[in-house]
Amino acid sequence: MSPTEISTWAASQWAALGFTPLHLVVCAAGVLAVVFAAAGAPVRTMLPLRWLAVGSNLGSLVPT
Repeated sequence: MSPTEISTWAASQWAALGFTPLHLVVCAAGVLAVVFAAAGAPVRTMLPLRWLAVGSNLGSLVPT
């Protein structure tokens, strides 16, 4: 397959999924929320833990 055929195939598959830019932002926010929650697990001091919790909560609110 040539690169042109691959890019055409990828574009048609992407269009078939129906992703919108808003959907990508929501997915990224959800992933970021999980990352912040996981990063907060080993933190021992309170101030960074609170900021990680805030980031996790904000990331969880975006998809709703």
